[in-house]
Amino acid sequence: MTAPEPWDSGSSLWRDWNFPSPDGRGIESLLWSDREFSDAEDTPSWDGPHQVFGPIVLCPTGTATYQEGTLRPSLAARVLTEYAGSIDSENARRHAQHDTGLSSGDETCALISLLLGVRIRNGGPVRVYPADGDPAGFPWYGHHTPPTLMESPVHARIFPTLNDASVNLANCDPLLSTFGDLPPAMSAVLVKAAHHYAEGLWIAEAHPQQAWLNFVTAIEAAAVHHQDETVDPVDAFRTAYPGAAKRIEKADVEGLLNSVAKDFRRLLSAGRRVQTFIGRFNPGPPKDRPEMPSARVDWENELLDHVKKIYTLRSSLLHSGAPFPAPLLAGIGSEFDDNGSLPERPEGIWGSGESEWDAAELPMHIHIFAHTVRGTLLNWWAAETLENQKPSSE
Repeated sequence: MTAPEPWDSGSSLWRDWNFPSPDGRGIESLLWSDREFSDAEDTPSWDGPHQVFGPIVLCPTGTATYQEGTLRPSLAARVLTEYAGSIDSENARRHAQHDTGLSSGDETCALISLLLGVRIRNGGPVRVYPADGDPAGFPWYGHHTPPTLMESPVHARIFPTLNDASVNLANCDPLLSTFGDLPPAMSAVLVKAAHHYAEGLWIAEAHPQQAWLNFVTAIEAAAVHHQDETVDPVDAFRTAYPGAAKRIEKADVEGLLNSVAKDFRRLLSAGRRVQTFIGRFNPGPPKDRPEMPSARVDWENELLDHVKKIYTLRSSLLHSGAPFPAPLLAGIGSEFDDNGSLPERPEGIWGSGESEWDAAELPMHIHIFAHTVRGTLLNWWAAETLENQKPSSE
């Protein structure tokens, strides 16, 4: 196996991890969240060191005094090995095909959001470590912009109410510690998927419909990559277009079917590959579930049918402007049952304006789909990490 090069297809953070600069340069960014963070040893914010993952140093800033649920500068994230290799046009154009569009701080933020299931966004750099300069660096806020966290205008939460207990950064392990060991293309796809998940979580309270799109995009990005890596394009083409495959084979042109199948592989049953991907890496239902069967998603028999419905709704919104049904955009507030759990899907008959929906025909609430997306992506990441750690047979 050929060793990867910096510009092969890895993400910015992957390059920092695998091709560190020898001169100590780097950037520290401030990450904003509505949660407080702690490290594995519960170290006070003024008494590091803190959580370290490869080139990433995460320092909780001690925000327990903030009002519960308010946006706060919760984490400082230092990436001290910023890649500084020479950039030539050929390599830059090659890497553009896989560019995540994110800085190392953005990518770190996205991965933390996915790993911990928290709302967190990068405000930008606050300290710069120049090449061969002062190890303490110097403060720089030129590109730092504190983000805005918009809440639901109807004051009914889309997601279950989160408590203000601190989040332990140690729970990022073992996956975050192995990020740099991933194949470069996998690292870029994982970051893109994590970014869309993080964006969906961030905007869900104020813009649930857009959040649905983000969550579907997150799972589709990974599903497309997984299919390209594991499914033979000719087999996929034969399954989707059996008649066309037979006619191409009758033409008896060497390599024609394989060439056509490769051109079509990303167009083949987009919804089906998402269903297949979730079916393979299914995380299972949430730990706490409502008592009433009608409030639960039938995970064993109907999950993939629900996923298909969600994908169809997403396609209708993108291609014809048809909105998601109102029950899937409504806040669930604090409708806890006697079991202390929230409903997983709408129940009964729902009306909005002149429209009405039978909840039995609707899939699931957005917080349950977000649980499915996050768990599926984490299971995929874990499986890919395990596969990558197997000894080579060569």
